[in-house]
Amino acid sequence: MTTSGKGLIRLLENHVQRTHDSTRYPGLTEQRPPHSGLTILRRRQVEHETGYSRSTIYLRISQGLWTRPISLGARAVGWPAGEVSALNAARIAGLTDARIRELVHRLHLTRVGDPMLAAAMEER
Repeated sequence: MTTSGKGLIRLLENHVQRTHDSTRYPGLTEQRPPHSGLTILRRRQVEHETGYSRSTIYLRISQGLWTRPISLGARAVGWPAGEVSALNAARIAGLTDARIRELVHRLHLTRVGDPMLAAAMEER
C-alpha cells in the first residue's frame, strides 16, 4: 500500500492531533506564557529553545557566538531568556557571525548594567 505525499502528511497531522488531545493527555497542549526577559533558562531549556546540543552551545560560547552562562550556584548555570530570544532572532534573520559577535558583546555589556557602554556599542 502506498501513500501519496499529501496523504502521508495528513496522516501524520491526524496522529499528532490525536496524540496531543488535551482530554486524553492533559498538560501536553497547555500553552505556557512566553518567557520574560528576566527569566533564567537552564541549559536543557536553552537546548530545547535553540535546537543546539550542549557541546554546540559551549562551542558557540568559545567562538563568541553565544553569551556566557550565569552562575546559579556551585553546579548550576543558566541564560537570561531575553538573550536566548535575541540570539535566536539574529540567527533567523540571517545575521553574519561578525554581527552576532557584536550582539553577544552588547548583551554582555547590558548584563553588567552599564547603560553608557551598551549605548556606545549601539552606535557602532
